[in-house]
Amino acid sequence: MRFKRMRRDALVSTDRRLMMVAGLVGCGVAVAACGSGAATGASTPGHPAAAATPSGTATASPGVTEAEQLATQSEAPSTWTAPGPSIDVKGLAGKTVYLITNGANQFTETVGAGIVAAGQKAGVHVVTDYTTGGLSSADQGFAAAESQHASAIIVMSFLTSALSTPIKQATSSGIPVIQIGEHDPGPLTSTDQAAGVYQNVSPSYSEAGSLMADFVVADSNGHADVLLLNSPDVGDANVETQAFQAQLAKLCPTCKVKVDGIPEVDRTTQLPPAVSSAIVADPNLNYIVPVFDTMYPDFASALAASSAASRISLVGFDASAAEMSLLQQGSGGWKADGGYDDTWLGWAVMDETFRALLHQTAVANEDIPLRFFTNSTVQGLDFSAGAPVDPWFGNPAYQSGFLKLWSLSS
Repeated sequence: MRFKRMRRDALVSTDRRLMMVAGLVGCGVAVAACGSGAATGASTPGHPAAAATPSGTATASPGVTEAEQLATQSEAPSTWTAPGPSIDVKGLAGKTVYLITNGANQFTETVGAGIVAAGQKAGVHVVTDYTTGGLSSADQGFAAAESQHASAIIVMSFLTSALSTPIKQATSSGIPVIQIGEHDPGPLTSTDQAAGVYQNVSPSYSEAGSLMADFVVADSNGHADVLLLNSPDVGDANVETQAFQAQLAKLCPTCKVKVDGIPEVDRTTQLPPAVSSAIVADPNLNYIVPVFDTMYPDFASALAASSAASRISLVGFDASAAEMSLLQQGSGGWKADGGYDDTWLGWAVMDETFRALLHQTAVANEDIPLRFFTNSTVQGLDFSAGAPVDPWFGNPAYQSGFLKLWSLSS
């Protein structure tokens, strides 16, 4: 099936989805057919055949039909809209900003490159610290930023609660802290507010989780037995996981999902045995869903060495080049991978950082859209090392839009 990209306002809101899950027991009739269809009748590319009615007409359960409709809307190219009022950043030239990330991988480095590029447009120097030592390295990054008199600190993929002490120390010293990926867009949490975080910048990972569930339900025709791999020490990963579970329960209550939480710092050592054990424990396992597609290299060998490799499909999120290339080749079991323009996220983070440095009110939502991809939609795209990601999303005009928003172009 083909996927069309969907903006948040075109989706059923996550709140409504969660509310509907709470009422599943009372509305089982609406989705009772999910998972009950026989493999007969007409089929959709990538899907088992739909069940046949007594008259011979192929049908799908209401849950599968809804999943297909939602998934199909996630393919359209991304478009940029101004997230907030115009600002003039020309007076910020010469300032230094520190970026501290939880790990070094294609995702963090691509976002970081966007942050650096956007900063350069305003003459702002960005120091990147791709920490690999967990919280202790992050603490050291904060200390370095303060000793170098950084004007702002950007934190990526660390929970505010885990870094509340250095964040409070920085903000009490007059250094604004901008979070990336703490939670979905919207108001700051009480934890953020207590620590003094200026704003959290993130796409909607609840949409990502819901869309992954949509694809799994549609692709399996309601016969999914899922291992979902979470990173519980990353805020957005937990949001994604909860949304996946809620949407799967809503659309396919007969589908199964087991969640295994692996901290980011332990991925290399813990993912292989976790996947191997899950395959042995569940002979019907047919989907593995990593919340971040960059988890795949850590468990790929364990999956390939198992007897289940041919029956297990993968659906993930973050649209990393290596996994998108596998999707393009039709290998590795990949059926779909979603994401957003990582470079765009970097520019959006700098938009929020500029506003903090100018003592402006934070923008509540930078409105970074999602797009999902399948084998058919990635054909012709370039996933080679260093290739720009903007073409994957239809070359959205966010850079020219931001430059105008920042009074750097007419």
